[in-house]
Amino acid sequence: MYYGSFVRDLCDKYLTVFADFKYARSYFDSSLAAVPFTPDPFHQTGTNSFFSPSGISVPISNPFNPFTVGDTTLVVNGVPVPMTTGVRFRGINDTGPRSEKFTYWDQLFDVGLRGEMGEFGDYFKTWNWEMGFRYSRNEGQDLSIGEVSQPGLRDALLDTNPATAFNAFGGFFRQNSARARQAVYVTLHNSGEYELPIYYATFNGDLFNLPAGPVSFAIGGEYDAPRFTRDRDALNNTFNSIGSVDGQSFRVNRDIWGIYEEVRVP
Repeated sequence: MYYGSFVRDLCDKYLTVFADFKYARSYFDSSLAAVPFTPDPFHQTGTNSFFSPSGISVPISNPFNPFTVGDTTLVVNGVPVPMTTGVRFRGINDTGPRSEKFTYWDQLFDVGLRGEMGEFGDYFKTWNWEMGFRYSRNEGQDLSIGEVSQPGLRDALLDTNPATAFNAFGGFFRQNSARARQAVYVTLHNSGEYELPIYYATFNGDLFNLPAGPVSFAIGGEYDAPRFTRDRDALNNTFNSIGSVDGQSFRVNRDIWGIYEEVRVP
């Protein structure tokens, strides 16, 4: 974290310039169990429903499928493909534990003028004013390492080449080939940014005194122009990942400082 402050009297206390800044970077790394292969990357023809109600489906044509007869058939690109459904797999040997790496950048800059009005007479000695500009910017990044691409997994399961096809039946005893792992496992990138420029001014002081104390006033206002952007990973955005919560794996809490909060739904 870096921060600093500057104050300079230009004309005693009647006119003062001030500025502040802060820059902070925080990092958090968490681990999750190896990715479970659910839901099924294959869908019912013409729908968004998963073909296998549990686990994943593996074509009979997959060179590692030990079964010779499928328990059901799915039409893929107009061709009937016999399938083995309900296959359970977890990427323990392929990737080991998953990793969630969160990085946050917090920046704040404030500059302005303030002063007292006693130079205009004793009546104004309690009157003060301030005007300035504040800018805050917060960025966050979430890297989900060891997740699965549904399109990549579908292609690897349909592949008939043992060198590149994905083996969903030997996960506890062997590791898939480097080419198969490269096609199936991905790192998801989710990021967000929140900017908040603020223009503000205040004016206050005592109007007159009463036996119980002075009657004071305060006038002020500000103009805010917040800007918020969110960049989801393409697989999250199209609901095509496995092991990640599609569409809502990263959220920004937009308070006045734009502080990021990570939200992860297991």
